[in-house]
Amino acid sequence: MVFKSWKSICSPWFGGGFNIKDLPSWNRALLVKWIALLIAPASGLWAKWQQVYVLKGTDIWRLQAKDSFSTSLKGILAVRDLLVDSAGSIQNAQALLKSWVHGSHFHLQLAYDFFRAAPTQGGWTKGLSYSSIFPSHRITCSMAAQSQLATQDNIKKKGLQFANRCSFCKASEEDCNTPRLVWSSILSWMSLPQFSSSLSHLLVACPFGSSRNNWKVHCYYTSLAAAVNQLWWERNQRIFCHKTTDAAGLLCNIKRLVLARLYIKFPQSLFSSLLDHSVP
Repeated sequence: MVFKSWKSICSPWFGGGFNIKDLPSWNRALLVKWIALLIAPASGLWAKWQQVYVLKGTDIWRLQAKDSFSTSLKGILAVRDLLVDSAGSIQNAQALLKSWVHGSHFHLQLAYDFFRAAPTQGGWTKGLSYSSIFPSHRITCSMAAQSQLATQDNIKKKGLQFANRCSFCKASEEDCNTPRLVWSSILSWMSLPQFSSSLSHLLVACPFGSSRNNWKVHCYYTSLAAAVNQLWWERNQRIFCHKTTDAAGLLCNIKRLVLARLYIKFPQSLFSSLLDHSVP
């Protein structure tokens, strides 16, 4: 069970989504590209044929759809109308289309982003954009920050009544102290002062800044995402598989995951201090 709409799932990472391709929006962007080809000064064979035998001197922006038109041309005109409506006028649509064309190259991603119209979330999404974070951890952490994981507390909010108990401490999941203990151990591992807050705040509270070339920044965000994912995995293992890993085991797993990512991106000598306090 996932408490997330398909539109939200197709949003980019900075919009709190999973950056899954939104096929309807992608198709609209491709159709707009055909409009750009039709009005380009150096038209190809297809565009020239359309201009002579279909448009017959009529401006593509004012061409009226006919039943005799092909399915592809009808789709182009439908997207043209959608673009004009979204831009507010033909002039604005023309200016918008022009901004997507650089030289002879049409920037499909710009058109796609326009039709997708992804909402911009808070600054916490930037914390999940670091390349060292496992993609699966990024998804879990993003959903946790937006309270979209199918926790027992969230399921209960949907109207299902049952006595929910945390798989870690047997109290309410919202009152569970296990995540704070794990996070405290991670901060000690990174030689950081103890601090705690909501997950969305932790995603913007990196004490090392935001440089993408600083291994400590990558370590912080990768550790945070790995901890959230590991806790969620352990919770599900206890509920559905009746398997248990103690706090020390969880911390060892998190360290291994983080170091594996740092090995790929940075020289080992940079984070030797972490290796001294890591697992054997």
